[in-house]
Amino acid sequence: MFEYFYHEILRRTVIAFGSLFNEIEIKHKNNDGTVKSVIKVPLAYGPTQKFLARLEQSPDLNKPVQITLPRMSFEFTGLTYDSTRKATTTQTFTAKSVEDGTETKKTYLPVPYNMQFELSIMSKLNDDALQIIEQILPYFQPAYTMTVELVDIINEKRDVPIVLENITMQDDYEGNFTTRRVLIYTLRFTAKTYLFGPTSSATKDIIKKTTVSYIAGDTTNTPTREVVYSAQPRAIQNYTGTIVTNLSKDITTEDTLITVNNASSILPNTYLDIEGEEVYVKLVSGNVLTVDRGRDGTTITSHLAGSEVKSITAADNLLIEDGDDFGFSGSNFWCIMKMTKKFDDLNEAFNVTADIVPAVNTDSSIEKIEKIASTVDDIKKDYDYTRGNLYSLIEKGQEAINGILELAQESEMPRAYEVAGQLIKSVADATDKLMDLQKKLKDIEEDKQKGPTTVNNALFVGSTAELAKLLKQQTQNEDI
Repeated sequence: MFEYFYHEILRRTVIAFGSLFNEIEIKHKNNDGTVKSVIKVPLAYGPTQKFLARLEQSPDLNKPVQITLPRMSFEFTGLTYDSTRKATTTQTFTAKSVEDGTETKKTYLPVPYNMQFELSIMSKLNDDALQIIEQILPYFQPAYTMTVELVDIINEKRDVPIVLENITMQDDYEGNFTTRRVLIYTLRFTAKTYLFGPTSSATKDIIKKTTVSYIAGDTTNTPTREVVYSAQPRAIQNYTGTIVTNLSKDITTEDTLITVNNASSILPNTYLDIEGEEVYVKLVSGNVLTVDRGRDGTTITSHLAGSEVKSITAADNLLIEDGDDFGFSGSNFWCIMKMTKKFDDLNEAFNVTADIVPAVNTDSSIEKIEKIASTVDDIKKDYDYTRGNLYSLIEKGQEAINGILELAQESEMPRAYEVAGQLIKSVADATDKLMDLQKKLKDIEEDKQKGPTTVNNALFVGSTAELAKLLKQQTQNEDI
């Protein structure tokens, strides 16, 4: 269960706390207000009783110096768990190792703990103690935040609030003539720090490619796989520094035709990086490129002639850094594959080698999907299937929102809040699609209920007098 690790987090926090008070000075002035002396107040780690014992155990008043006052001492007095800052216990995050910069390390989210400190100010003159107190208190309202590098192997830095809890003052003025007077001000602080567990390598655990297969048909032992969608992370900026050409003309935010100096090394259906803007090349005609601007959320901006045009290739995909935005390169294949009951080798069953490729219809046992006319049962089946998928997507989206919001509140990273906003929008869109599905089904049912109707209208051509005569004659006939 346990393994050895030591990040020196408590030691780093103690050192950081002490460094807050190691540059305090006091001044002694003459009666005319001129500065007589400037004394830097010494600071040491240790309990207050240790320094008071030196005074009590040296009763010889003839010594020129017993102990220099004023002085300060601090000590770490306690450690408690802080449940109010508790995060998800199973959530992990990754970071690049600072040792070589290539290996990715992972660790679980840290555990919040509060460290208690006491700072003692010992002085013979009350004015000296008040000078020290006034130099400390204005910075704590009631907390002062300092940044501490808690785990150096992943360069993990956290803001640690130092909260001033209370202040007490002790003045031992009672005693005989030989008793020395010592004023003691005690300030108690709480440092809200975090404790990290062991780190491990996550390079091999990072998902580089995902594949989703859609299975259609009945729930028999031989379902068919109809659509396979594959996606993998794709860089949206150039990392290698490879410059393929330069712009020969200025382009505005509205231009979709870009003229470059030399387009011989640029191919269609590729991505380029122009000063941080990602563009997608649709067509290459000479040195003129037809592009799609601002891909993957990059900002569309104007560019001047001579700007560098960099390529985005597979080499850049391997250099995506943790925390950087990235896109997806996806491909979907329509294929029909029979899955054996005995679960044979996957490559053989799926008719693939290393990557998923379209299946070749060479085996006579491959079944062809025939287009079935839309009937009431098919519409109801499609409606139930789509409705169930939307419900599942909405529920999973809500779970993802709860998780990313906890992570965002804990890490306070802008990227985490951005992802949370995107998830919320996706769930809202799925909810709208669910309502649209109801409307579409209603429209289909109304169209089926409508049928051809025949309306026979009688038309009379003549004057009003002739109409009245005709109606009178019809009435007489009915009476007979």
